[in-house]
Amino acid sequence: MVVHQVGNLSEFGRAIVSAGHKLVVVDYFATWCGPCRAIAPLMEQLSEEYAATCVFLKVDVDVARDVAQQQGIRSMPTFGFFLNGSKVDEFSGANPNKLRSVIDQLAPKGAAPFAGEGFKLGGGSTAATHKIVWGDKAAASASQKEAAQAQQPPKATNDAAPSDESVANANAHKENGNAEAAAPPAASADPALQQLMPAVDEAKVGILLDMGFPRVRAEKALILNGSDPERAAEWIFDHMEDPDIDEPLQVVAKAGPTLTEEEKRAKAQELLAAARAKRAAEEKQREVESEKTRLKFGKEISAVKAAQEEEQRRRDIALRKKEKADAVAERERLRRLLKEDAEARKRQFAPQAVAPAEHSVASSVPSAPGAGLIELRLPDGSKIRGEFQPDQTLSDVAEYVRTQRAEYQAFKLQNTYPRKTYQPSDFGSVQLGSSGLLPRGALMVLL
Repeated sequence: MVVHQVGNLSEFGRAIVSAGHKLVVVDYFATWCGPCRAIAPLMEQLSEEYAATCVFLKVDVDVARDVAQQQGIRSMPTFGFFLNGSKVDEFSGANPNKLRSVIDQLAPKGAAPFAGEGFKLGGGSTAATHKIVWGDKAAASASQKEAAQAQQPPKATNDAAPSDESVANANAHKENGNAEAAAPPAASADPALQQLMPAVDEAKVGILLDMGFPRVRAEKALILNGSDPERAAEWIFDHMEDPDIDEPLQVVAKAGPTLTEEEKRAKAQELLAAARAKRAAEEKQREVESEKTRLKFGKEISAVKAAQEEEQRRRDIALRKKEKADAVAERERLRRLLKEDAEARKRQFAPQAVAPAEHSVASSVPSAPGAGLIELRLPDGSKIRGEFQPDQTLSDVAEYVRTQRAEYQAFKLQNTYPRKTYQPSDFGSVQLGSSGLLPRGALMVLL
């Protein structure tokens, strides 16, 4: 036998119910708890010794928080004891002697797999039940009276004293009396609309009540799951989040023949199928709404993105226009600077006006026959003209320049076309007539 560890409230409930008539010993522990680790080997040993009559469970309170909260665990280790689905004892602390003593006291004596009142095949339990028929109000009232009478305990006679078991049951009913009296029924009590439910086994309802479930949930779960406590507990865990989990079953009574148990179960299954279909439809509707929300959100995101892209496009267009305007302005500025520079250069290098008339000793027309005119361009930009004879040489021209402009004494002469430069040493050997400078020619004075 091993110690089984449960991880959540659903597993815990199934383990308690499936234990049957065996004693369930639960060790609520934590991995960081030193006393919990110290007593763990004893739990393994006891699970071997009491394998025939006990079921041993471990619950890590840090993992199965829902179980710890539902059972109200406040310290570790805590040991809980369940018998027939009900908690019968609990203590805290790593006390090996007390643990063994409580197990010895509560564990069933001997194997009794078929002990108890049992159940009738097809007819439900022999224990007291609420039998509610599917007929008119009079039949329903009579049936309810019979169920109430069946629930009343038999009167004790002077010949027989009450047994320990009856006293224990009475005390248990006394402890749970107020809570069960205040619990709402699984079926509506509206006098205008009588609701008739299949039979509910109070013993099995008590098992679910001891596990901490409200009465209305316990009765609904048993009605919808064929009075099987284990399936009923699983149904409650599966439908814990349903909004109508605490609402009574609404079944309208119909006049007619009384329904059999099979018909009642079929009706309950029909109601369960309808509830599941409704839940599936609601889930589908939620999915549709979620998809609509997603599409709407996607459209909004697309619209925002399109607006951002349009704004960026406008900014790009404005930037390109500005860059183009700046480029045009820059070209105009450069043109203006070039024009101003050209005008400045033109003023700087423009030739001066022709020398006054008194500087020119020769007219534009030679005065003597065979004579010719030579125009002399001086380095300062001014010009002078002189009349010369064909047999004269460049020495005569140089002497003429020196007499007209005293500041030019040493210089060279250059013919414009064809371009030829005459050195001072060449002046005496170049005749004006044979060199092509007459009858009209031009020479540049070079310093």
